Amino acid sequence: MYMKGISAAVGVPVVIMLLAGTALAKGGVEQITVTGPGVERSIQINDPQILDQFNPWGGLHRFLSERLEDHEVNTRTLDGPYKVRFFQSVHEWVYEFSYYTAEDHEPGYIVLPEPPMSQGFVHPAGWYRSTAAWSEVMSEHLEEIVTQTETKPEISRWLPQLLLVVSAFVLIGLAVVIRRHVREREVAAAERVRRLAAGELGWREQH
Repeated sequence: MYMKGISAAVGVPVVIMLLAGTALAKGGVEQITVTGPGVERSIQINDPQILDQFNPWGGLHRFLSERLEDHEVNTRTLDGPYKVRFFQSVHEWVYEFSYYTAEDHEPGYIVLPEPPMSQGFVHPAGWYRSTAAWSEVMSEHLEEIVTQTETKPEISRWLPQLLLVVSAFVLIGLAVVIRRHVREREVAAAERVRRLAAGELGWREQH
C-alpha cells in the first residue's frame, strides 16, 4: 500500500515532466505563416521577438485566454478561418491552429486542432478566445494585407467600367458613320430627282 502511494506520487510528476519534455524537445520557432480569405500569398512572420514570445511549445496560454463551447461562438459574425502554422525550418511546419477575427477590434477566436496535432499540449481541441496580445499580432499583419490590397492598382476593379466607356464610344462612332452614309444617300437621291425634273439627265442616266 505504501509502495503504491509512492508510485502514484512519483508517477504524476513523471508524466508532467515527460509531456513538458516532449513540448520543449520541439525547439524554437523559425517562422509563422498565415493563410486564409483575402491573403493571396501567405503572410510570413519572422520577427524574432514575436517568434520567441509566441512559441507554442512555451505554452499555449500565450495564445488562449478562455475556453468556449461551440454554442457560444457565432461564426456568422467572424472572418476566417485563417490557418496559422509554426515552422521549425523553412519547409517543416510542426503545429497549426485556426484563427478567426472578431468585430469591433475585439480579440479573435482560436480553434485548436484534434489529435494527433494537439498531442503533448495541455489544452484540448476546440474553441478559445484569443489573448489580446496574439490578436494584436494578427490584426497588425492582416491590416497590412488589406492596405496593400486597397492601394494596389488592380485592373479588375476598373476594367468593366473601361469596357463600358469604350463600347459607348464605338457605338457612337458607328452611329455617326451610318448617319453620314444615310445623309449622303438622301442628298444624292434629292439631286437625282432635281436633275431629272430639270431634264438634265440623259436616257442612260435615267435608267
